[in-house]
Amino acid sequence: MKIGIIAPANSITKKEDISLFKKGVKLLELNGFNVIVGKNVFSDKEGICGTIEEKLEDIYNIAAQTKYLICATGGVNSNNLLNKIDFEKIKNNVFIGNSNPVLLFNAFYKVNKQISYIGPNVKSLGKAKTNFSFECLKDIVNNKKTIRTEEKNIIINKGTGEGIAYGGNVQSLRRILGTKYFPINKKMILYIEADPSETNHIEFESIIEQFTQAGILKKCTGIIIGKYDDNDFIKRIFNDYKIPIIICNNLGHNVNNNLLPIGKKIRINEDGTIEVI
Repeated sequence: MKIGIIAPANSITKKEDISLFKKGVKLLELNGFNVIVGKNVFSDKEGICGTIEEKLEDIYNIAAQTKYLICATGGVNSNNLLNKIDFEKIKNNVFIGNSNPVLLFNAFYKVNKQISYIGPNVKSLGKAKTNFSFECLKDIVNNKKTIRTEEKNIIINKGTGEGIAYGGNVQSLRRILGTKYFPINKKMILYIEADPSETNHIEFESIIEQFTQAGILKKCTGIIIGKYDDNDFIKRIFNDYKIPIIICNNLGHNVNNNLLPIGKKIRINEDGTIEVI
């Protein structure tokens, strides 16, 4: 199983991040993956990032060598690639990661109708205490439709709903909201997650209101929310929505990530489970 590593947002530059990254690479190899590391993953030419040209060089080079690309870490500025990337060159690849680079995955689906996955990045794999995320990665490479969870999803609003799945980290998604790169469908399941250390309650609620005002949430047939620090707060701000809403604690920051598809049709079931259909 071959997998390549890219850094479309931040690079791996800090000493502690380099240590976690190298551990993540080693764990990938121990779990049966043949790892290709992009040559610019450690670039600091733009401070904490490589240049746009370096990022695209790695994406194109690795996309030509393997179907699967996983992000080294998150960051802030992957949207800078969107007006420069050659979508045709990467249309047959599968991208995996979380946080900021997931905005690219939404754009990839909007432009190419290609499937990506919200999941772990290499740095977060370096923190892994179990093999859960690695087993989820193997499911994708082996074309299994299973969506694993370590614990039962928490039901906020009970019901069933199905639709094409989009979304991800809300601080990042707002960077493409209102642009030609944001996918919108009449029936969509929306992923919403935020790092509580970066997105406090006031900011989180403000962003949800922004998505409401943009008409996104009224098109949703279901919402899947990532792990946050206050489930009662989540229940309050989504209290008025009459669609299935669940919390998945394997979605988000500082969790054992499963792999949730962007661009595939999925269903939220009455019991809170999620399945690809």
